[in-house]
Amino acid sequence: MEYLVTTPQGTYRIDQDADDVGDLIALLDHYATTGSVSGPAPLRALSRQQVLAQLGRATLPEDKETPFPAPAVVIGDEDSGGAFTRGWLDSQITAWQDQKMATKILGTDAQGPETADSQVTDQPAAESDQNQAQPATPTAVTTGEADRDDQGKPNFPKGTRQWEAPGAADERVVIVTSRGITTPSGWVLTGPLPAPQNVPRFVAWHWRKKPSALPQMWFTAEAMERIGIPVEDADPGTVAELVADIFGCKVSWSQSGFFTCRWGPGDDAGGAEGASVANRSVQLVFVPWLPLDPSEARSKDMGVAGIEDTETELPEDEDQAVPILAERIAWVASLGEGLAPASRWSTVGAAFADVVRRRSSIKGVKGCPWPGEIVAAQTDLDPDLHEGRLGAHKARGDTLKVEVDQRAAYLASAIKLNFGYGEPSRVDNPDPDVLNTQEPPFALWRVTTPPANTIDGLDQRLPLPVGYMATDEQRTFWTTTRGAQHLMSPVDQGGAGLTPAELAIDAAWVWPHQARLLRSWAEAIRVRLKAAIAEGRKDREDMLKAMYKAYLGRMQSSKWSPQQYHHHQPAWYAAIQADTRFRAMTYARHIVDTHGWYPVAADVDAWSYWLPPDADLTVLEEPSENNGKYRIKTVELPPAKS
Repeated sequence: MEYLVTTPQGTYRIDQDADDVGDLIALLDHYATTGSVSGPAPLRALSRQQVLAQLGRATLPEDKETPFPAPAVVIGDEDSGGAFTRGWLDSQITAWQDQKMATKILGTDAQGPETADSQVTDQPAAESDQNQAQPATPTAVTTGEADRDDQGKPNFPKGTRQWEAPGAADERVVIVTSRGITTPSGWVLTGPLPAPQNVPRFVAWHWRKKPSALPQMWFTAEAMERIGIPVEDADPGTVAELVADIFGCKVSWSQSGFFTCRWGPGDDAGGAEGASVANRSVQLVFVPWLPLDPSEARSKDMGVAGIEDTETELPEDEDQAVPILAERIAWVASLGEGLAPASRWSTVGAAFADVVRRRSSIKGVKGCPWPGEIVAAQTDLDPDLHEGRLGAHKARGDTLKVEVDQRAAYLASAIKLNFGYGEPSRVDNPDPDVLNTQEPPFALWRVTTPPANTIDGLDQRLPLPVGYMATDEQRTFWTTTRGAQHLMSPVDQGGAGLTPAELAIDAAWVWPHQARLLRSWAEAIRVRLKAAIAEGRKDREDMLKAMYKAYLGRMQSSKWSPQQYHHHQPAWYAAIQADTRFRAMTYARHIVDTHGWYPVAADVDAWSYWLPPDADLTVLEEPSENNGKYRIKTVELPPAKS
């Protein structure tokens, strides 16, 4: 018989029959039998994928200076070449990250002299034996008021840890506060930044090797004020010029507080630092400027800084805000290698989709704009529901105003639908009966629908099944495969009840391949969203919702960088819109047929109803809690009688 003792350093075997272990075994037995410890409990370990997510990497580290720990758990037959699964303790990973960061901060692997600095200053660069310029380690100014911020708080001592957060973002992101420069995991790298021109010096020291992804330096309002950057009344139209002037850099891109900056030997970064950062970009992020130039669809969303006027907005106090900000940055990075916050959640969602898609066997998916004839014919495919205005209808008299919507509507569609890839080809007079097959092709079909008032059983008090249909005339338009299926669905299920022949299809654009290309990505979002809701993490819930909604919505736009242009998939987004509308119309028709209640307004997947005060509202909720199912969102009581 043997005992296994697990520590952050590893798992050790203790043979019960070995000499000199009697006291240890007696002590273990004492703890196990007296209730001094909780248990028994299974040994919980992190899988390789979970470790990589926590580290924000694609492969396990190979570090000679700080060797990565061996797995604490191995399941299977590792020694004989059979299948096996490795597992690491969370404490092992945390201890390794702490050791690696401490080694870096304390200067044992740094160029230049080792210091115990409290503030970055203009120290001359050291030179190597080959007389080549090397970045100097920032040194200290430790006297007078330099040891305290503008509010009299002491600077963070170098090498200390001010809070604890995962280390997934530590290699890419630093946070510049008024009391010191830290990693997102809470380690203090050096003291406060004394002046804007010291940024390239810090970049040359901290990122001596060019990172694989664009590094970020986040500045708090207090840190900006300390180095003389005006925080209030920033003009979105001129702020990029202001940053270029203050930091002596070239700003190649800016949006909502994010500025991609570059220095060179001819800029303020001279000598060693100029050589080290020349032709290298760094993203400067200014927290007070995150609300500038917001997305039209998310005007109050400040990214990881939260949503204005909600519980997720960062506190005004720097000491309270920075650990929260840091934890959110680290959480975003933990989603996958290369992820970091961005000025738009669509960019983060796309980067996460790329991380997930790397594991897919389907490669080479390219961006696919609309065929020209479709662009010329109509502005949108399968438009969303927009009937009346939800907010314009208030409870009146004795009625209740009840609003319902689908749980994560677009996410549900992203999981279930096939999406086309490859180069689509035009087909004249395609066989319409292919739409009746179990898996029709992903395509855009030119259909002609009869006047809605000639369709038997179609309820004229509900919106028409597809937005381009008309009540009193036939209409010709392009629609997705999902839109065509909606038109063919029975009228008592929210469709138009048309046969494939009645759709009078005379042309189609057909994709050569199709697959559930968004399923793994959407499932990963769904799992994390479920966990965030269960844990009461409203901030993570909001970030995940923003991530998938913004990403899917932006698919229809061609405004992607060359590296992300493969996310330009307007036909995919149209299919998601069609599927969401299909579910919405099915639900609305069921409520009419079962309870006789008609909506007064609609918006995408949401319906608004006026109901009598004694109505059983529970019938409005679908029994399943799966995504795409309807639930009550809000109930507005009638105004109180005076």
